Amino acid sequence: MIVCRPAVRRRLPVYLVLLLIFTLASGCKTTKEAEDASKQLDTSATQLCAYYDDLAKQVDETVQLNELLQVMYDYIPFTDQARATLADIKTEINRRSAMAHSLSDLAGAYGKLAGSDVSKDASDAASSLATDLQNAKAIPDGSPIPDIAAEAAKLLVSFAQTHSLKTGAQGVSKAVEAVSVIFHGEEKAYESIQKTRLAAAQQITEKLITNHGIDISYQELVEPATKPFSLSPKPQDVSSDPKYAELLKSQVKFQVEDQERQYAETTQKMASSLDNVRKSFDRIAGGK
Repeated sequence: MIVCRPAVRRRLPVYLVLLLIFTLASGCKTTKEAEDASKQLDTSATQLCAYYDDLAKQVDETVQLNELLQVMYDYIPFTDQARATLADIKTEINRRSAMAHSLSDLAGAYGKLAGSDVSKDASDAASSLATDLQNAKAIPDGSPIPDIAAEAAKLLVSFAQTHSLKTGAQGVSKAVEAVSVIFHGEEKAYESIQKTRLAAAQQITEKLITNHGIDISYQELVEPATKPFSLSPKPQDVSSDPKYAELLKSQVKFQVEDQERQYAETTQKMASSLDNVRKSFDRIAGGK
C-alpha cells in the first residue's frame, strides 16, 4: 500500500525572504521620499517665483522713483545708461522667474515619475529649465553664472529618458543646485535692488515732509498712547511744526531699516529652502 504524503512546500531561504522584504520596503520608501521631495520642490519653486516677480516690480518702481527724483532735484540726473542698466536687470530677473516656473513644472513631472506615469510633461519641463539655465546671464553686483548650470542642463535633457527615481533625482538635484548657486551668488544684488528703491523713496518722502507736502496727523502720531484707553484726540494737521516733521522723518528712517532687515531675512530663508530641497534629492539619488 502506497501512502501518499502531503506535498512538501518549498520554502525560500530566510535570507531571500528578508532580501525581498527589504527590496519592497526600500522601493516604497524611495517612492514616498520622491513624492515628498517633489512637493517640497514645488513649494520652494512657487515661493522663488513670487520672490522674483516682486523683485521685478521693485525694479519698475525704481525707474519711476528715479524719474521723479530728476524732476524734484535738478542735480540728480537719470541717464539713459542708468535706465538701460535697470532694464537689463529686469530682463534677467524675469529669466530667473521663468527658471522658478520651470522648477515648479519639473517638480510636477518628477512627481509623475514617482507614480510611474512618465509623460511628455517631464521632457517639456526639463527642456524648458535647461534652456533657462543656458540663457541666464549675470546681473550687476552678482556673481558670474556658474559652470554647474551647463552641467545641469545636460542632465535635464535626459531626465525623461529613465523610469529610475534615483537617476531622475540626479538631474533634478543638479538643476536645483544650479538655481541655488545662482541665487546665493546674487543675494547681495537682490538686497541692493531693494535698498536702492527704498533709498529713493525715502529721499522723496523726506522732501515732501520738509515742503509740507504730506499731512502729518497728530491723531495718528499719538494713537499708541491713546489707544489703550479708547480715547480719540482731536484731529489736526501738524505738518508745519518742525518737531513733528522731524519725528515723522525718523519714523520713515526706522521703517526703511526694518524693511531692509526683513527682506534680508526673506532672502536667507529662500536660500535655505533651496539648499534643503537639493539635499532631499541628493538622498534619493544616493548622494550625501
